[in-house]
Amino acid sequence: MKSIYKIYSSIVAATIMGTSIFSAPVTASTQEVTLLSERLYTLNLRSSSSEGKYSTNATGVGQYKTINSFSDWTEDMIIAQGVANDDARIFRGSHEGPVYDTYALYGAWDDDNLYLMWQFVNVTDVVDPAQGYPISDNGKPWNGDIPQILAFSIDPSKSGNGAIKSTDSKTGTVNYDDNIWGIRVNYETSVDTLMYFSSKPGVGQPAIFKVEDDSYFSYDNCVGFKNAGVTYEYQDGFLGDTMMGIKSNGWAGYTPDDLFSSSSNWVNMLNEGHDTKQDTMYSMTIPLESLGIDREYIENNGIGVMHISTFGQSGTASIPYDKSMLDVATEEYGPDASTSAEKEDYDVITTSLARIGKLEIVENTVKVNEVTASKESPQVAGTSIDLTAKAEGEGTLSYKYEVNSEVVRDFSTSNKFTWVPTEAGEYTVKVTVKDSNGKTASKSLNYTITEKPTVSLEIKDIKVDKETGTVGSPVKITTTAEGEGEILYSVSVHEIKDGWKTIDKNSTSNTTQWTPSKAGRYKIWVDAKDSNNNKVSKCIDYTVK
Repeated sequence: MKSIYKIYSSIVAATIMGTSIFSAPVTASTQEVTLLSERLYTLNLRSSSSEGKYSTNATGVGQYKTINSFSDWTEDMIIAQGVANDDARIFRGSHEGPVYDTYALYGAWDDDNLYLMWQFVNVTDVVDPAQGYPISDNGKPWNGDIPQILAFSIDPSKSGNGAIKSTDSKTGTVNYDDNIWGIRVNYETSVDTLMYFSSKPGVGQPAIFKVEDDSYFSYDNCVGFKNAGVTYEYQDGFLGDTMMGIKSNGWAGYTPDDLFSSSSNWVNMLNEGHDTKQDTMYSMTIPLESLGIDREYIENNGIGVMHISTFGQSGTASIPYDKSMLDVATEEYGPDASTSAEKEDYDVITTSLARIGKLEIVENTVKVNEVTASKESPQVAGTSIDLTAKAEGEGTLSYKYEVNSEVVRDFSTSNKFTWVPTEAGEYTVKVTVKDSNGKTASKSLNYTITEKPTVSLEIKDIKVDKETGTVGSPVKITTTAEGEGEILYSVSVHEIKDGWKTIDKNSTSNTTQWTPSKAGRYKIWVDAKDSNNNKVSKCIDYTVK
């Protein structure tokens, strides 16, 4: 474990990583936390950087493009550049496989998805041809079920160091662990979203972890790739006509310091007889919705990303390159002296992430405090529901409403929207707020809509307030009916000699008055109509003296 990890731990580990040791959490001072937050924020401002042959965002920040196949990727989408022959294994023994030597990281996005591609290379055929990799799949990344990591910085105001919690389903006890999946990788660089998955697609339980308000990630609230709609695949080959790396003599005498010396034996491996069939490309499609962002957020705010390969218990390669991946590369691994100690050390990422969409990081000036509904969930289909968003930001704010990813009202200065769902189902109402700087933030509200109850229209009874009427004396007629929504009543009377006479029409009141002008035998007829335009009638006999 390197000293930087210990320094970091002195500020936060008492809470983040030591909770399982102490019976009560030990918290850092407010000043320490503030200083740490500022440090985390500053670390992610080092973009467009380069160190030796390594570079981040030297080509750009990716491109707006839909990726349907590997042929859609181009070199101008590179967001981080590495070198060949720099994975941890090569510094103790090139016999070990699979080979996770990351050479480049690519980024793209469209209206719906974020696309990432990372390039693995395996130049053992050049640096140690006796290993026979050209005729073997031993070096292929997909040949081992080895954890891979994608680390993201999406919201600059949030960060976690990689510690995770979970709740015991039987006792309700909250348990804490230093690392997700037991992989000894933590983060000093600002990271708020982590994706853990296998190098062999379709294996294990890959998931998205998002940092919570207490700075922990959580097993309880992670989302599996299947539910999130995340997919990835691999293909043999290499993209490009240059593959720069150091041509070493196997691992003898080769050290990580050589990677930062211009006098090292730098060559284009493609000119040294390297067979690109040994190389592998991985492409991943991530729905923007699963990250809680949209295209506008990527282009206005940008996001950070890093890919990390692991082996054993620890990280062994990263893109952008972080020196913690090789800090003990030449030392012996405890269980096997012929391989690198990088498989069991503790790594803390300090390098800036590669940026996608926008280079500079500007703190988001928008915050959505809450989204409320005028009626509590659940409600029946057809109910009118008033939605209100409360937010803060610079200048004039505008509000966009979406229901299940469909825009129901585009940006408007009104923070209110009336929603009338017509079908039963589970709904996610999302409000995106934009301020005068073009910065955006979103918040969602889950809502359940149930089917309308089936109510048939029926007139239960017609009553008069006098058993027998008298000429010139008012008679009160009351109708009792059941139906859907508002019911309208029409009342008519019929005297044998004079015919029908309407005394009330389409009234919302179920009572009306009638004053007979002559004696005789009458019929009182009531028509009722409900909000679904169903109609029923009922008639009674009545005598006037």
